[in-house]
Order: sequence, then structure tokens, then C-alpha cells
Amino acid sequence: MRNALGIVVLLVSVLSTACDIGPTNPLESLPGDVRSFLQADPTLGVRKSTPIELTGTDVSMYRISYGEPLDCPSGCFYAEALVVRAGGRVGWATYLNPAPNSRVFRVQPQDTSSFTPALLTALRRKDVSAHSAIAFMLACSPNMADAFRERIRLETPTLAPPSYCPKA
Repeated sequence: MRNALGIVVLLVSVLSTACDIGPTNPLESLPGDVRSFLQADPTLGVRKSTPIELTGTDVSMYRISYGEPLDCPSGCFYAEALVVRAGGRVGWATYLNPAPNSRVFRVQPQDTSSFTPALLTALRRKDVSAHSAIAFMLACSPNMADAFRERIRLETPTLAPPSYCPKA
């Protein structure tokens, strides 16, 4: 009986240690402005947040997971999204046809020194889907130089055509 009790105590100890995977709130580890941005819409139900590490830049990105994709009467529901933080602002990476008042990150003229070919190269190596989202965002931005937008389009042949860019 003593051995059985010892085994139960050992199993409980091992299981409780294995289950301790960090903070229970997926927003706890995020910077305050990103956390506030996500908490502004409590219906999102964030399940996991993962930073995309980019060194040597003032741009931060976070992959936000909501669980399995679901269908809903008002349209489709995405299981993941990308948050961009740069120039003291936070927003969603551009997606097709955002609502005019949506909280999409809109590149400003002062941001052009942050979003560089080197950043896109590093992002392509780290996270291909994040690279595609950011490349689309930059290729659609009227605040990026025409030559840079054309370079992005040439280097990313799978990018949506310019006609898909959101209207300002």
C-alpha cells in the first residue's frame, strides 16, 4: 500500500510539473500596447501569442492564434492573425478588403526606414506566411517608394495583384 501511495504521489508530481507550461493568459508576455490592442476586442478569444523574433529592427510582429477555424453566418473566421508593431503604432497586418475603419496597420511615410529589403529577407527565413502578409501590406502602401513596391512584387511572384490592394 505504501508503494502504491508513493507511486501516486510521484505521478501527481510529474504530471503537475509537465502541465506547468507558463502563463495561463496568452497575452501576459506581450508588450503593453500590443496587449491593449488585442484586449480592445474581447470577442477574439486569443488562445496563443507567438512573437516573431526580428533582430536589428524596430518592427515587431506577433502571430495570434484563436483555435480552429470556424464558419459563421457573417462570414469566415480566421484561426490566426498577424499583429504588426512599428513607429509607436499597433495594427493587424493587411488582409484582403479590410473595413474602412478597421484597425489594420497602415504604413506611414515615417515607417519607410523600418520596412526594408533586409527585414523582408529575414522575415522570409523566419516565417513565410508572415512574410507574405507584410509583403502584401508594403506592396499596397502608397507611402512606400514605387521602386520598392515593384521590387517586392518581383521577388514575391505569388503576391496578390495590385487590384487586390485595399482602397484607402
